[in-house]
Amino acid sequence: MTYTSKLIPAFVLIWGLTTGNVQSQEKTQSLIYDAATLMNAKHGLNALLIPQAVGWDIENPLTKQKEGISVTVTDDRYFDPAASEDVMVEILRRNAGLSAGATREQVIDAYKANPFLKDLLSAARFRPAVLSDSDKQKFGAVGNFTANPGSGGLGHDLLGNLVNGTADFLIKRAQEEISISVFEKLKQFITRYPELDTLFPQTCALIKPVEAYDYNKALDAFKAAINADLQNFVAKVPALYSIPRYAQLNKRAPALTLVFTACSVFTDLHGEQGLATTMYDLRQQTYLGEDNNYSNFIKVLVEISNSLLDKTLSDPEDKKRNYIQIEFISRVTHGDAILQGELGKFYLGLLWQHIQSYTVNVKGARRSFASLLEADSTKLQWAIGFADATLRTVHHLDSALGELKKEEADDAQISGRLEIKAKRFIIYSDIVSSLLEFSTLFTDPANSDYAMRVHEIAQYLPEFTTGVTNVIKDFYSKEYSLGISDFAKMLQTVSDYLEKAEADKNQRDPLVSDLTTALTGQKTALDSQLTVLDTRIQTLKNTTASGQAQIDIQAEIQELTVSRDKLQASADAVNYQLKNKETVLFKLSKIIEYMQLFAAITKAGNSQAVEDLLETYALPAGSSRIKKVSAFNIAVNAYVGGFGGRKKDMGEGFTNTYGLTAPIGFSFSNGWGKAGSASIFLGVFDIGGIIRYKLNNEGQYEQNVTLAGIVSPGVHVVYGFPFYLPVSIGAGCQWISPGTSDTDRIDLKPTFNAFLSIDIPIFNLLVVRKK
Repeated sequence: MTYTSKLIPAFVLIWGLTTGNVQSQEKTQSLIYDAATLMNAKHGLNALLIPQAVGWDIENPLTKQKEGISVTVTDDRYFDPAASEDVMVEILRRNAGLSAGATREQVIDAYKANPFLKDLLSAARFRPAVLSDSDKQKFGAVGNFTANPGSGGLGHDLLGNLVNGTADFLIKRAQEEISISVFEKLKQFITRYPELDTLFPQTCALIKPVEAYDYNKALDAFKAAINADLQNFVAKVPALYSIPRYAQLNKRAPALTLVFTACSVFTDLHGEQGLATTMYDLRQQTYLGEDNNYSNFIKVLVEISNSLLDKTLSDPEDKKRNYIQIEFISRVTHGDAILQGELGKFYLGLLWQHIQSYTVNVKGARRSFASLLEADSTKLQWAIGFADATLRTVHHLDSALGELKKEEADDAQISGRLEIKAKRFIIYSDIVSSLLEFSTLFTDPANSDYAMRVHEIAQYLPEFTTGVTNVIKDFYSKEYSLGISDFAKMLQTVSDYLEKAEADKNQRDPLVSDLTTALTGQKTALDSQLTVLDTRIQTLKNTTASGQAQIDIQAEIQELTVSRDKLQASADAVNYQLKNKETVLFKLSKIIEYMQLFAAITKAGNSQAVEDLLETYALPAGSSRIKKVSAFNIAVNAYVGGFGGRKKDMGEGFTNTYGLTAPIGFSFSNGWGKAGSASIFLGVFDIGGIIRYKLNNEGQYEQNVTLAGIVSPGVHVVYGFPFYLPVSIGAGCQWISPGTSDTDRIDLKPTFNAFLSIDIPIFNLLVVRKK
């Protein structure tokens, strides 16, 4: 099999490694070893023989102990026909999930629907024949072979060490200022859309505590945090399932299961894990709890992968995960076609027992994957031969991955930088493709529609596994924007579903209803926790104490208050999602936009470049927010906009006037938060005429300016618009020089006017923050 075969679909399969019906309390053994032990017991050999580099090891299935290491002769005590039935009952009992005290009859009942093993223990007592000396020699010796090379694992996490830590640098003061109101909008967005907090945890942790008008101080750390988060982006994707709307989406757009699965698998393989360990560790993934064709298919393939692990009853449960030796199957069957058929029967029978709860759904009708396994005797030898051949390919590729990782690590010791070789991504694809070959066991045309559905799922998986490979390659090359685009392509199925569901009431309403239920549950839990904390804090505040006791109480109150603030922030986010559930639910494209923003920021050379990027993603606003969050603020201020009013004529009357105004003076403000601000503005100059001149002449000419032309005292009451918009409306009296006056002489006349303008604080003289 070449390295460019069928892409990564099996990666996904790796994920769902589950333990099936086997009880986690007792010792476990891989199915292939149990199948070999059944085959031996049927022929009177009551032991599992595992070939080694010298001789073979002997495992006793009843004592669950290794009783021989690298022996060359199997002791006669293992050839006791009277004990063979006990061995078979024990193996079948354990694989059916029955308790240790289960009777033979209970075991028979547990397998009565199993087409492979239902007749293994007949009503008559099982009595294997006494083996002849030649048979003893045949079954009691499996030979030896060279040990497998190392798996794809690596002993320590070099990758993690190289990509972590940039966000720990001290925050440097930036030379240029970022647009404050845009940053505020970004802060609001990450509190309302938990996807960003999940995928960019370091970035969001940095942004949240920074006041908008102090943001320029955090610029360098902001970029470093985004870089660190993008390096770990793929690993964080499966955590989206914990967000209620993604769990709901996964039910209706089950392809999301494949996105989560592919990301989990590649994260482990790209790190220090080998394939066997990666698969085994993935059994805890919560998204595989979904009952859909994709998750069930993955879990079945995972069971197959687990069934071929090198794990015996005598091994500790936390033994490092590797696959059985590539020659194990051929050795234990002694090259005998009949024995290969027997081993195939026992292996498929045990596998059937473990996967009978997993189903494939076709047009609303369900059928178990177990029922798709063919019990036809003519296919049993083929099945075990197929497993043997696929296992050999997997071993070869997994070993190649391990050798490549070691080579990269050795090179890094010399160069000081880890270089990931392109061959890695090819091996990833081929490893998963090889595991996916096991789907052939379920695609016999005799099973018609169900076999076809399994085949279609196997063909569909590369769509996602290839996508994750591309994302990892993009991120490694620091082509973050391209990586986010590739990630968005994987979510296209979900985006298409959302687009259709939003327009279809029959799809939209149930989705919104289910999301409401999930969010309400979260809200109830958070409110309950807040009530508990509030009670504890109030109790402590009401406690009378002095000295050290009072100090201890105050310290505990401070700790609880910090915890409460974090819970309250989570509750606020859930409340926002509840109130705006339809907006939040159907705005996946907006999430992608902000991911693209973060990716683009990593390429920005300076703060001005970052500001330009931010301005393309959010509405602009100015530092007028400062006066809205301050108890009292004095600033040198400008207002640029249009005005209308009445001015006193040279005679006795007034005339209407309007135009461009740009008064500069001092503002005295009181902030009302999101409700806006109120200010008294004492104007000194007005440069509206100069701005108008520059606009009319497109900035090509300079205008001669005299003091008399710009002096324009005034008094205005100004209201700053709510929601931190940098827009204000003001009204008052302004003294201006008439257009006919001498340009060198100050000759002021009163004008009563109102203006609508952009609020531009130039610099603050005094800021009293709200308590």
